[in-house]
Amino acid sequence: MNLRTDATLPGWVLVLPAVMLAAFIAMSLQRGDGEVRLWVLDVGQGDAILLQTPAGHTAVINGGPGATALNSGVGKHLSFWQNSLDLAILTTPQDDDITGLVDLLARRPVDQIVQTEFTPTTSVQGAWQEAVAQSDADVSTASRGDLITFDNEPDLTLRVLYPPAEGAVEGMPLLLKLEYRGTSILLASGLTTHDETLLLSLSEQTDLKSDVLVVGQHGSDSATSPRFIATVQPSAAIISVGAGNRTNDPAPEVLQRLTAAGAKIYRTDQNGEIEIALKAGELTITPERDQ
Repeated sequence: MNLRTDATLPGWVLVLPAVMLAAFIAMSLQRGDGEVRLWVLDVGQGDAILLQTPAGHTAVINGGPGATALNSGVGKHLSFWQNSLDLAILTTPQDDDITGLVDLLARRPVDQIVQTEFTPTTSVQGAWQEAVAQSDADVSTASRGDLITFDNEPDLTLRVLYPPAEGAVEGMPLLLKLEYRGTSILLASGLTTHDETLLLSLSEQTDLKSDVLVVGQHGSDSATSPRFIATVQPSAAIISVGAGNRTNDPAPEVLQRLTAAGAKIYRTDQNGEIEIALKAGELTITPERDQ
């Protein structure tokens, strides 16, 4: 549509509203509270996390088993004008973490994609690789030693602790540790007991020690070994799990280990969406609903 105006108006009168709108949006995204916020979204039997930084950068980590829950969760927290995402991270090639991301890439522009290395063996994995190829995002694989940072936010870092930089096999999950002003969250959703054993041979205890643990494998007994919990020493543990799932996750023994270690447990099947806020040495966890 073309818009015609009289030449009697100075140009700055027409430009000013757009400039003001851009400034308003920029100020809205640049929050002054200094908080990093993560939402462990309630996506059923899968994993999906939305991250928002104090400067307004956004990232989605995994996508859960379906499009509806992910899009609803992301749309709930992003402003209506904020259609694009700075980053999408796929930590594991499991279908219940990929499916929602495939649809997300079709709906929202993403600047960068970080993923683990794998060769597609399922239709969902193939759809993800096709969606990535059709996107305009810069794509990279990650391994131990890599750092994911955000422009002009030196206090916020996502450190990649796994898989190893050498000797890694395709399909190994990414383990990320989010660090911000003295607090940390270990994002271990894709790890199995086998991965934990290898990781513990690579890492010093200080590498893994974290305030919050996002538990691996939906709390099943195929992850979260006693040694791993003892090394992480979390004060809180968050389990992304679907209500009434067929594998009866989380396993009672995993819950017992976490409780015995002094970790307060939050579960998406019972608590719904779980928000984590980090601010200069302070950490607040707010569930959507109490148990």
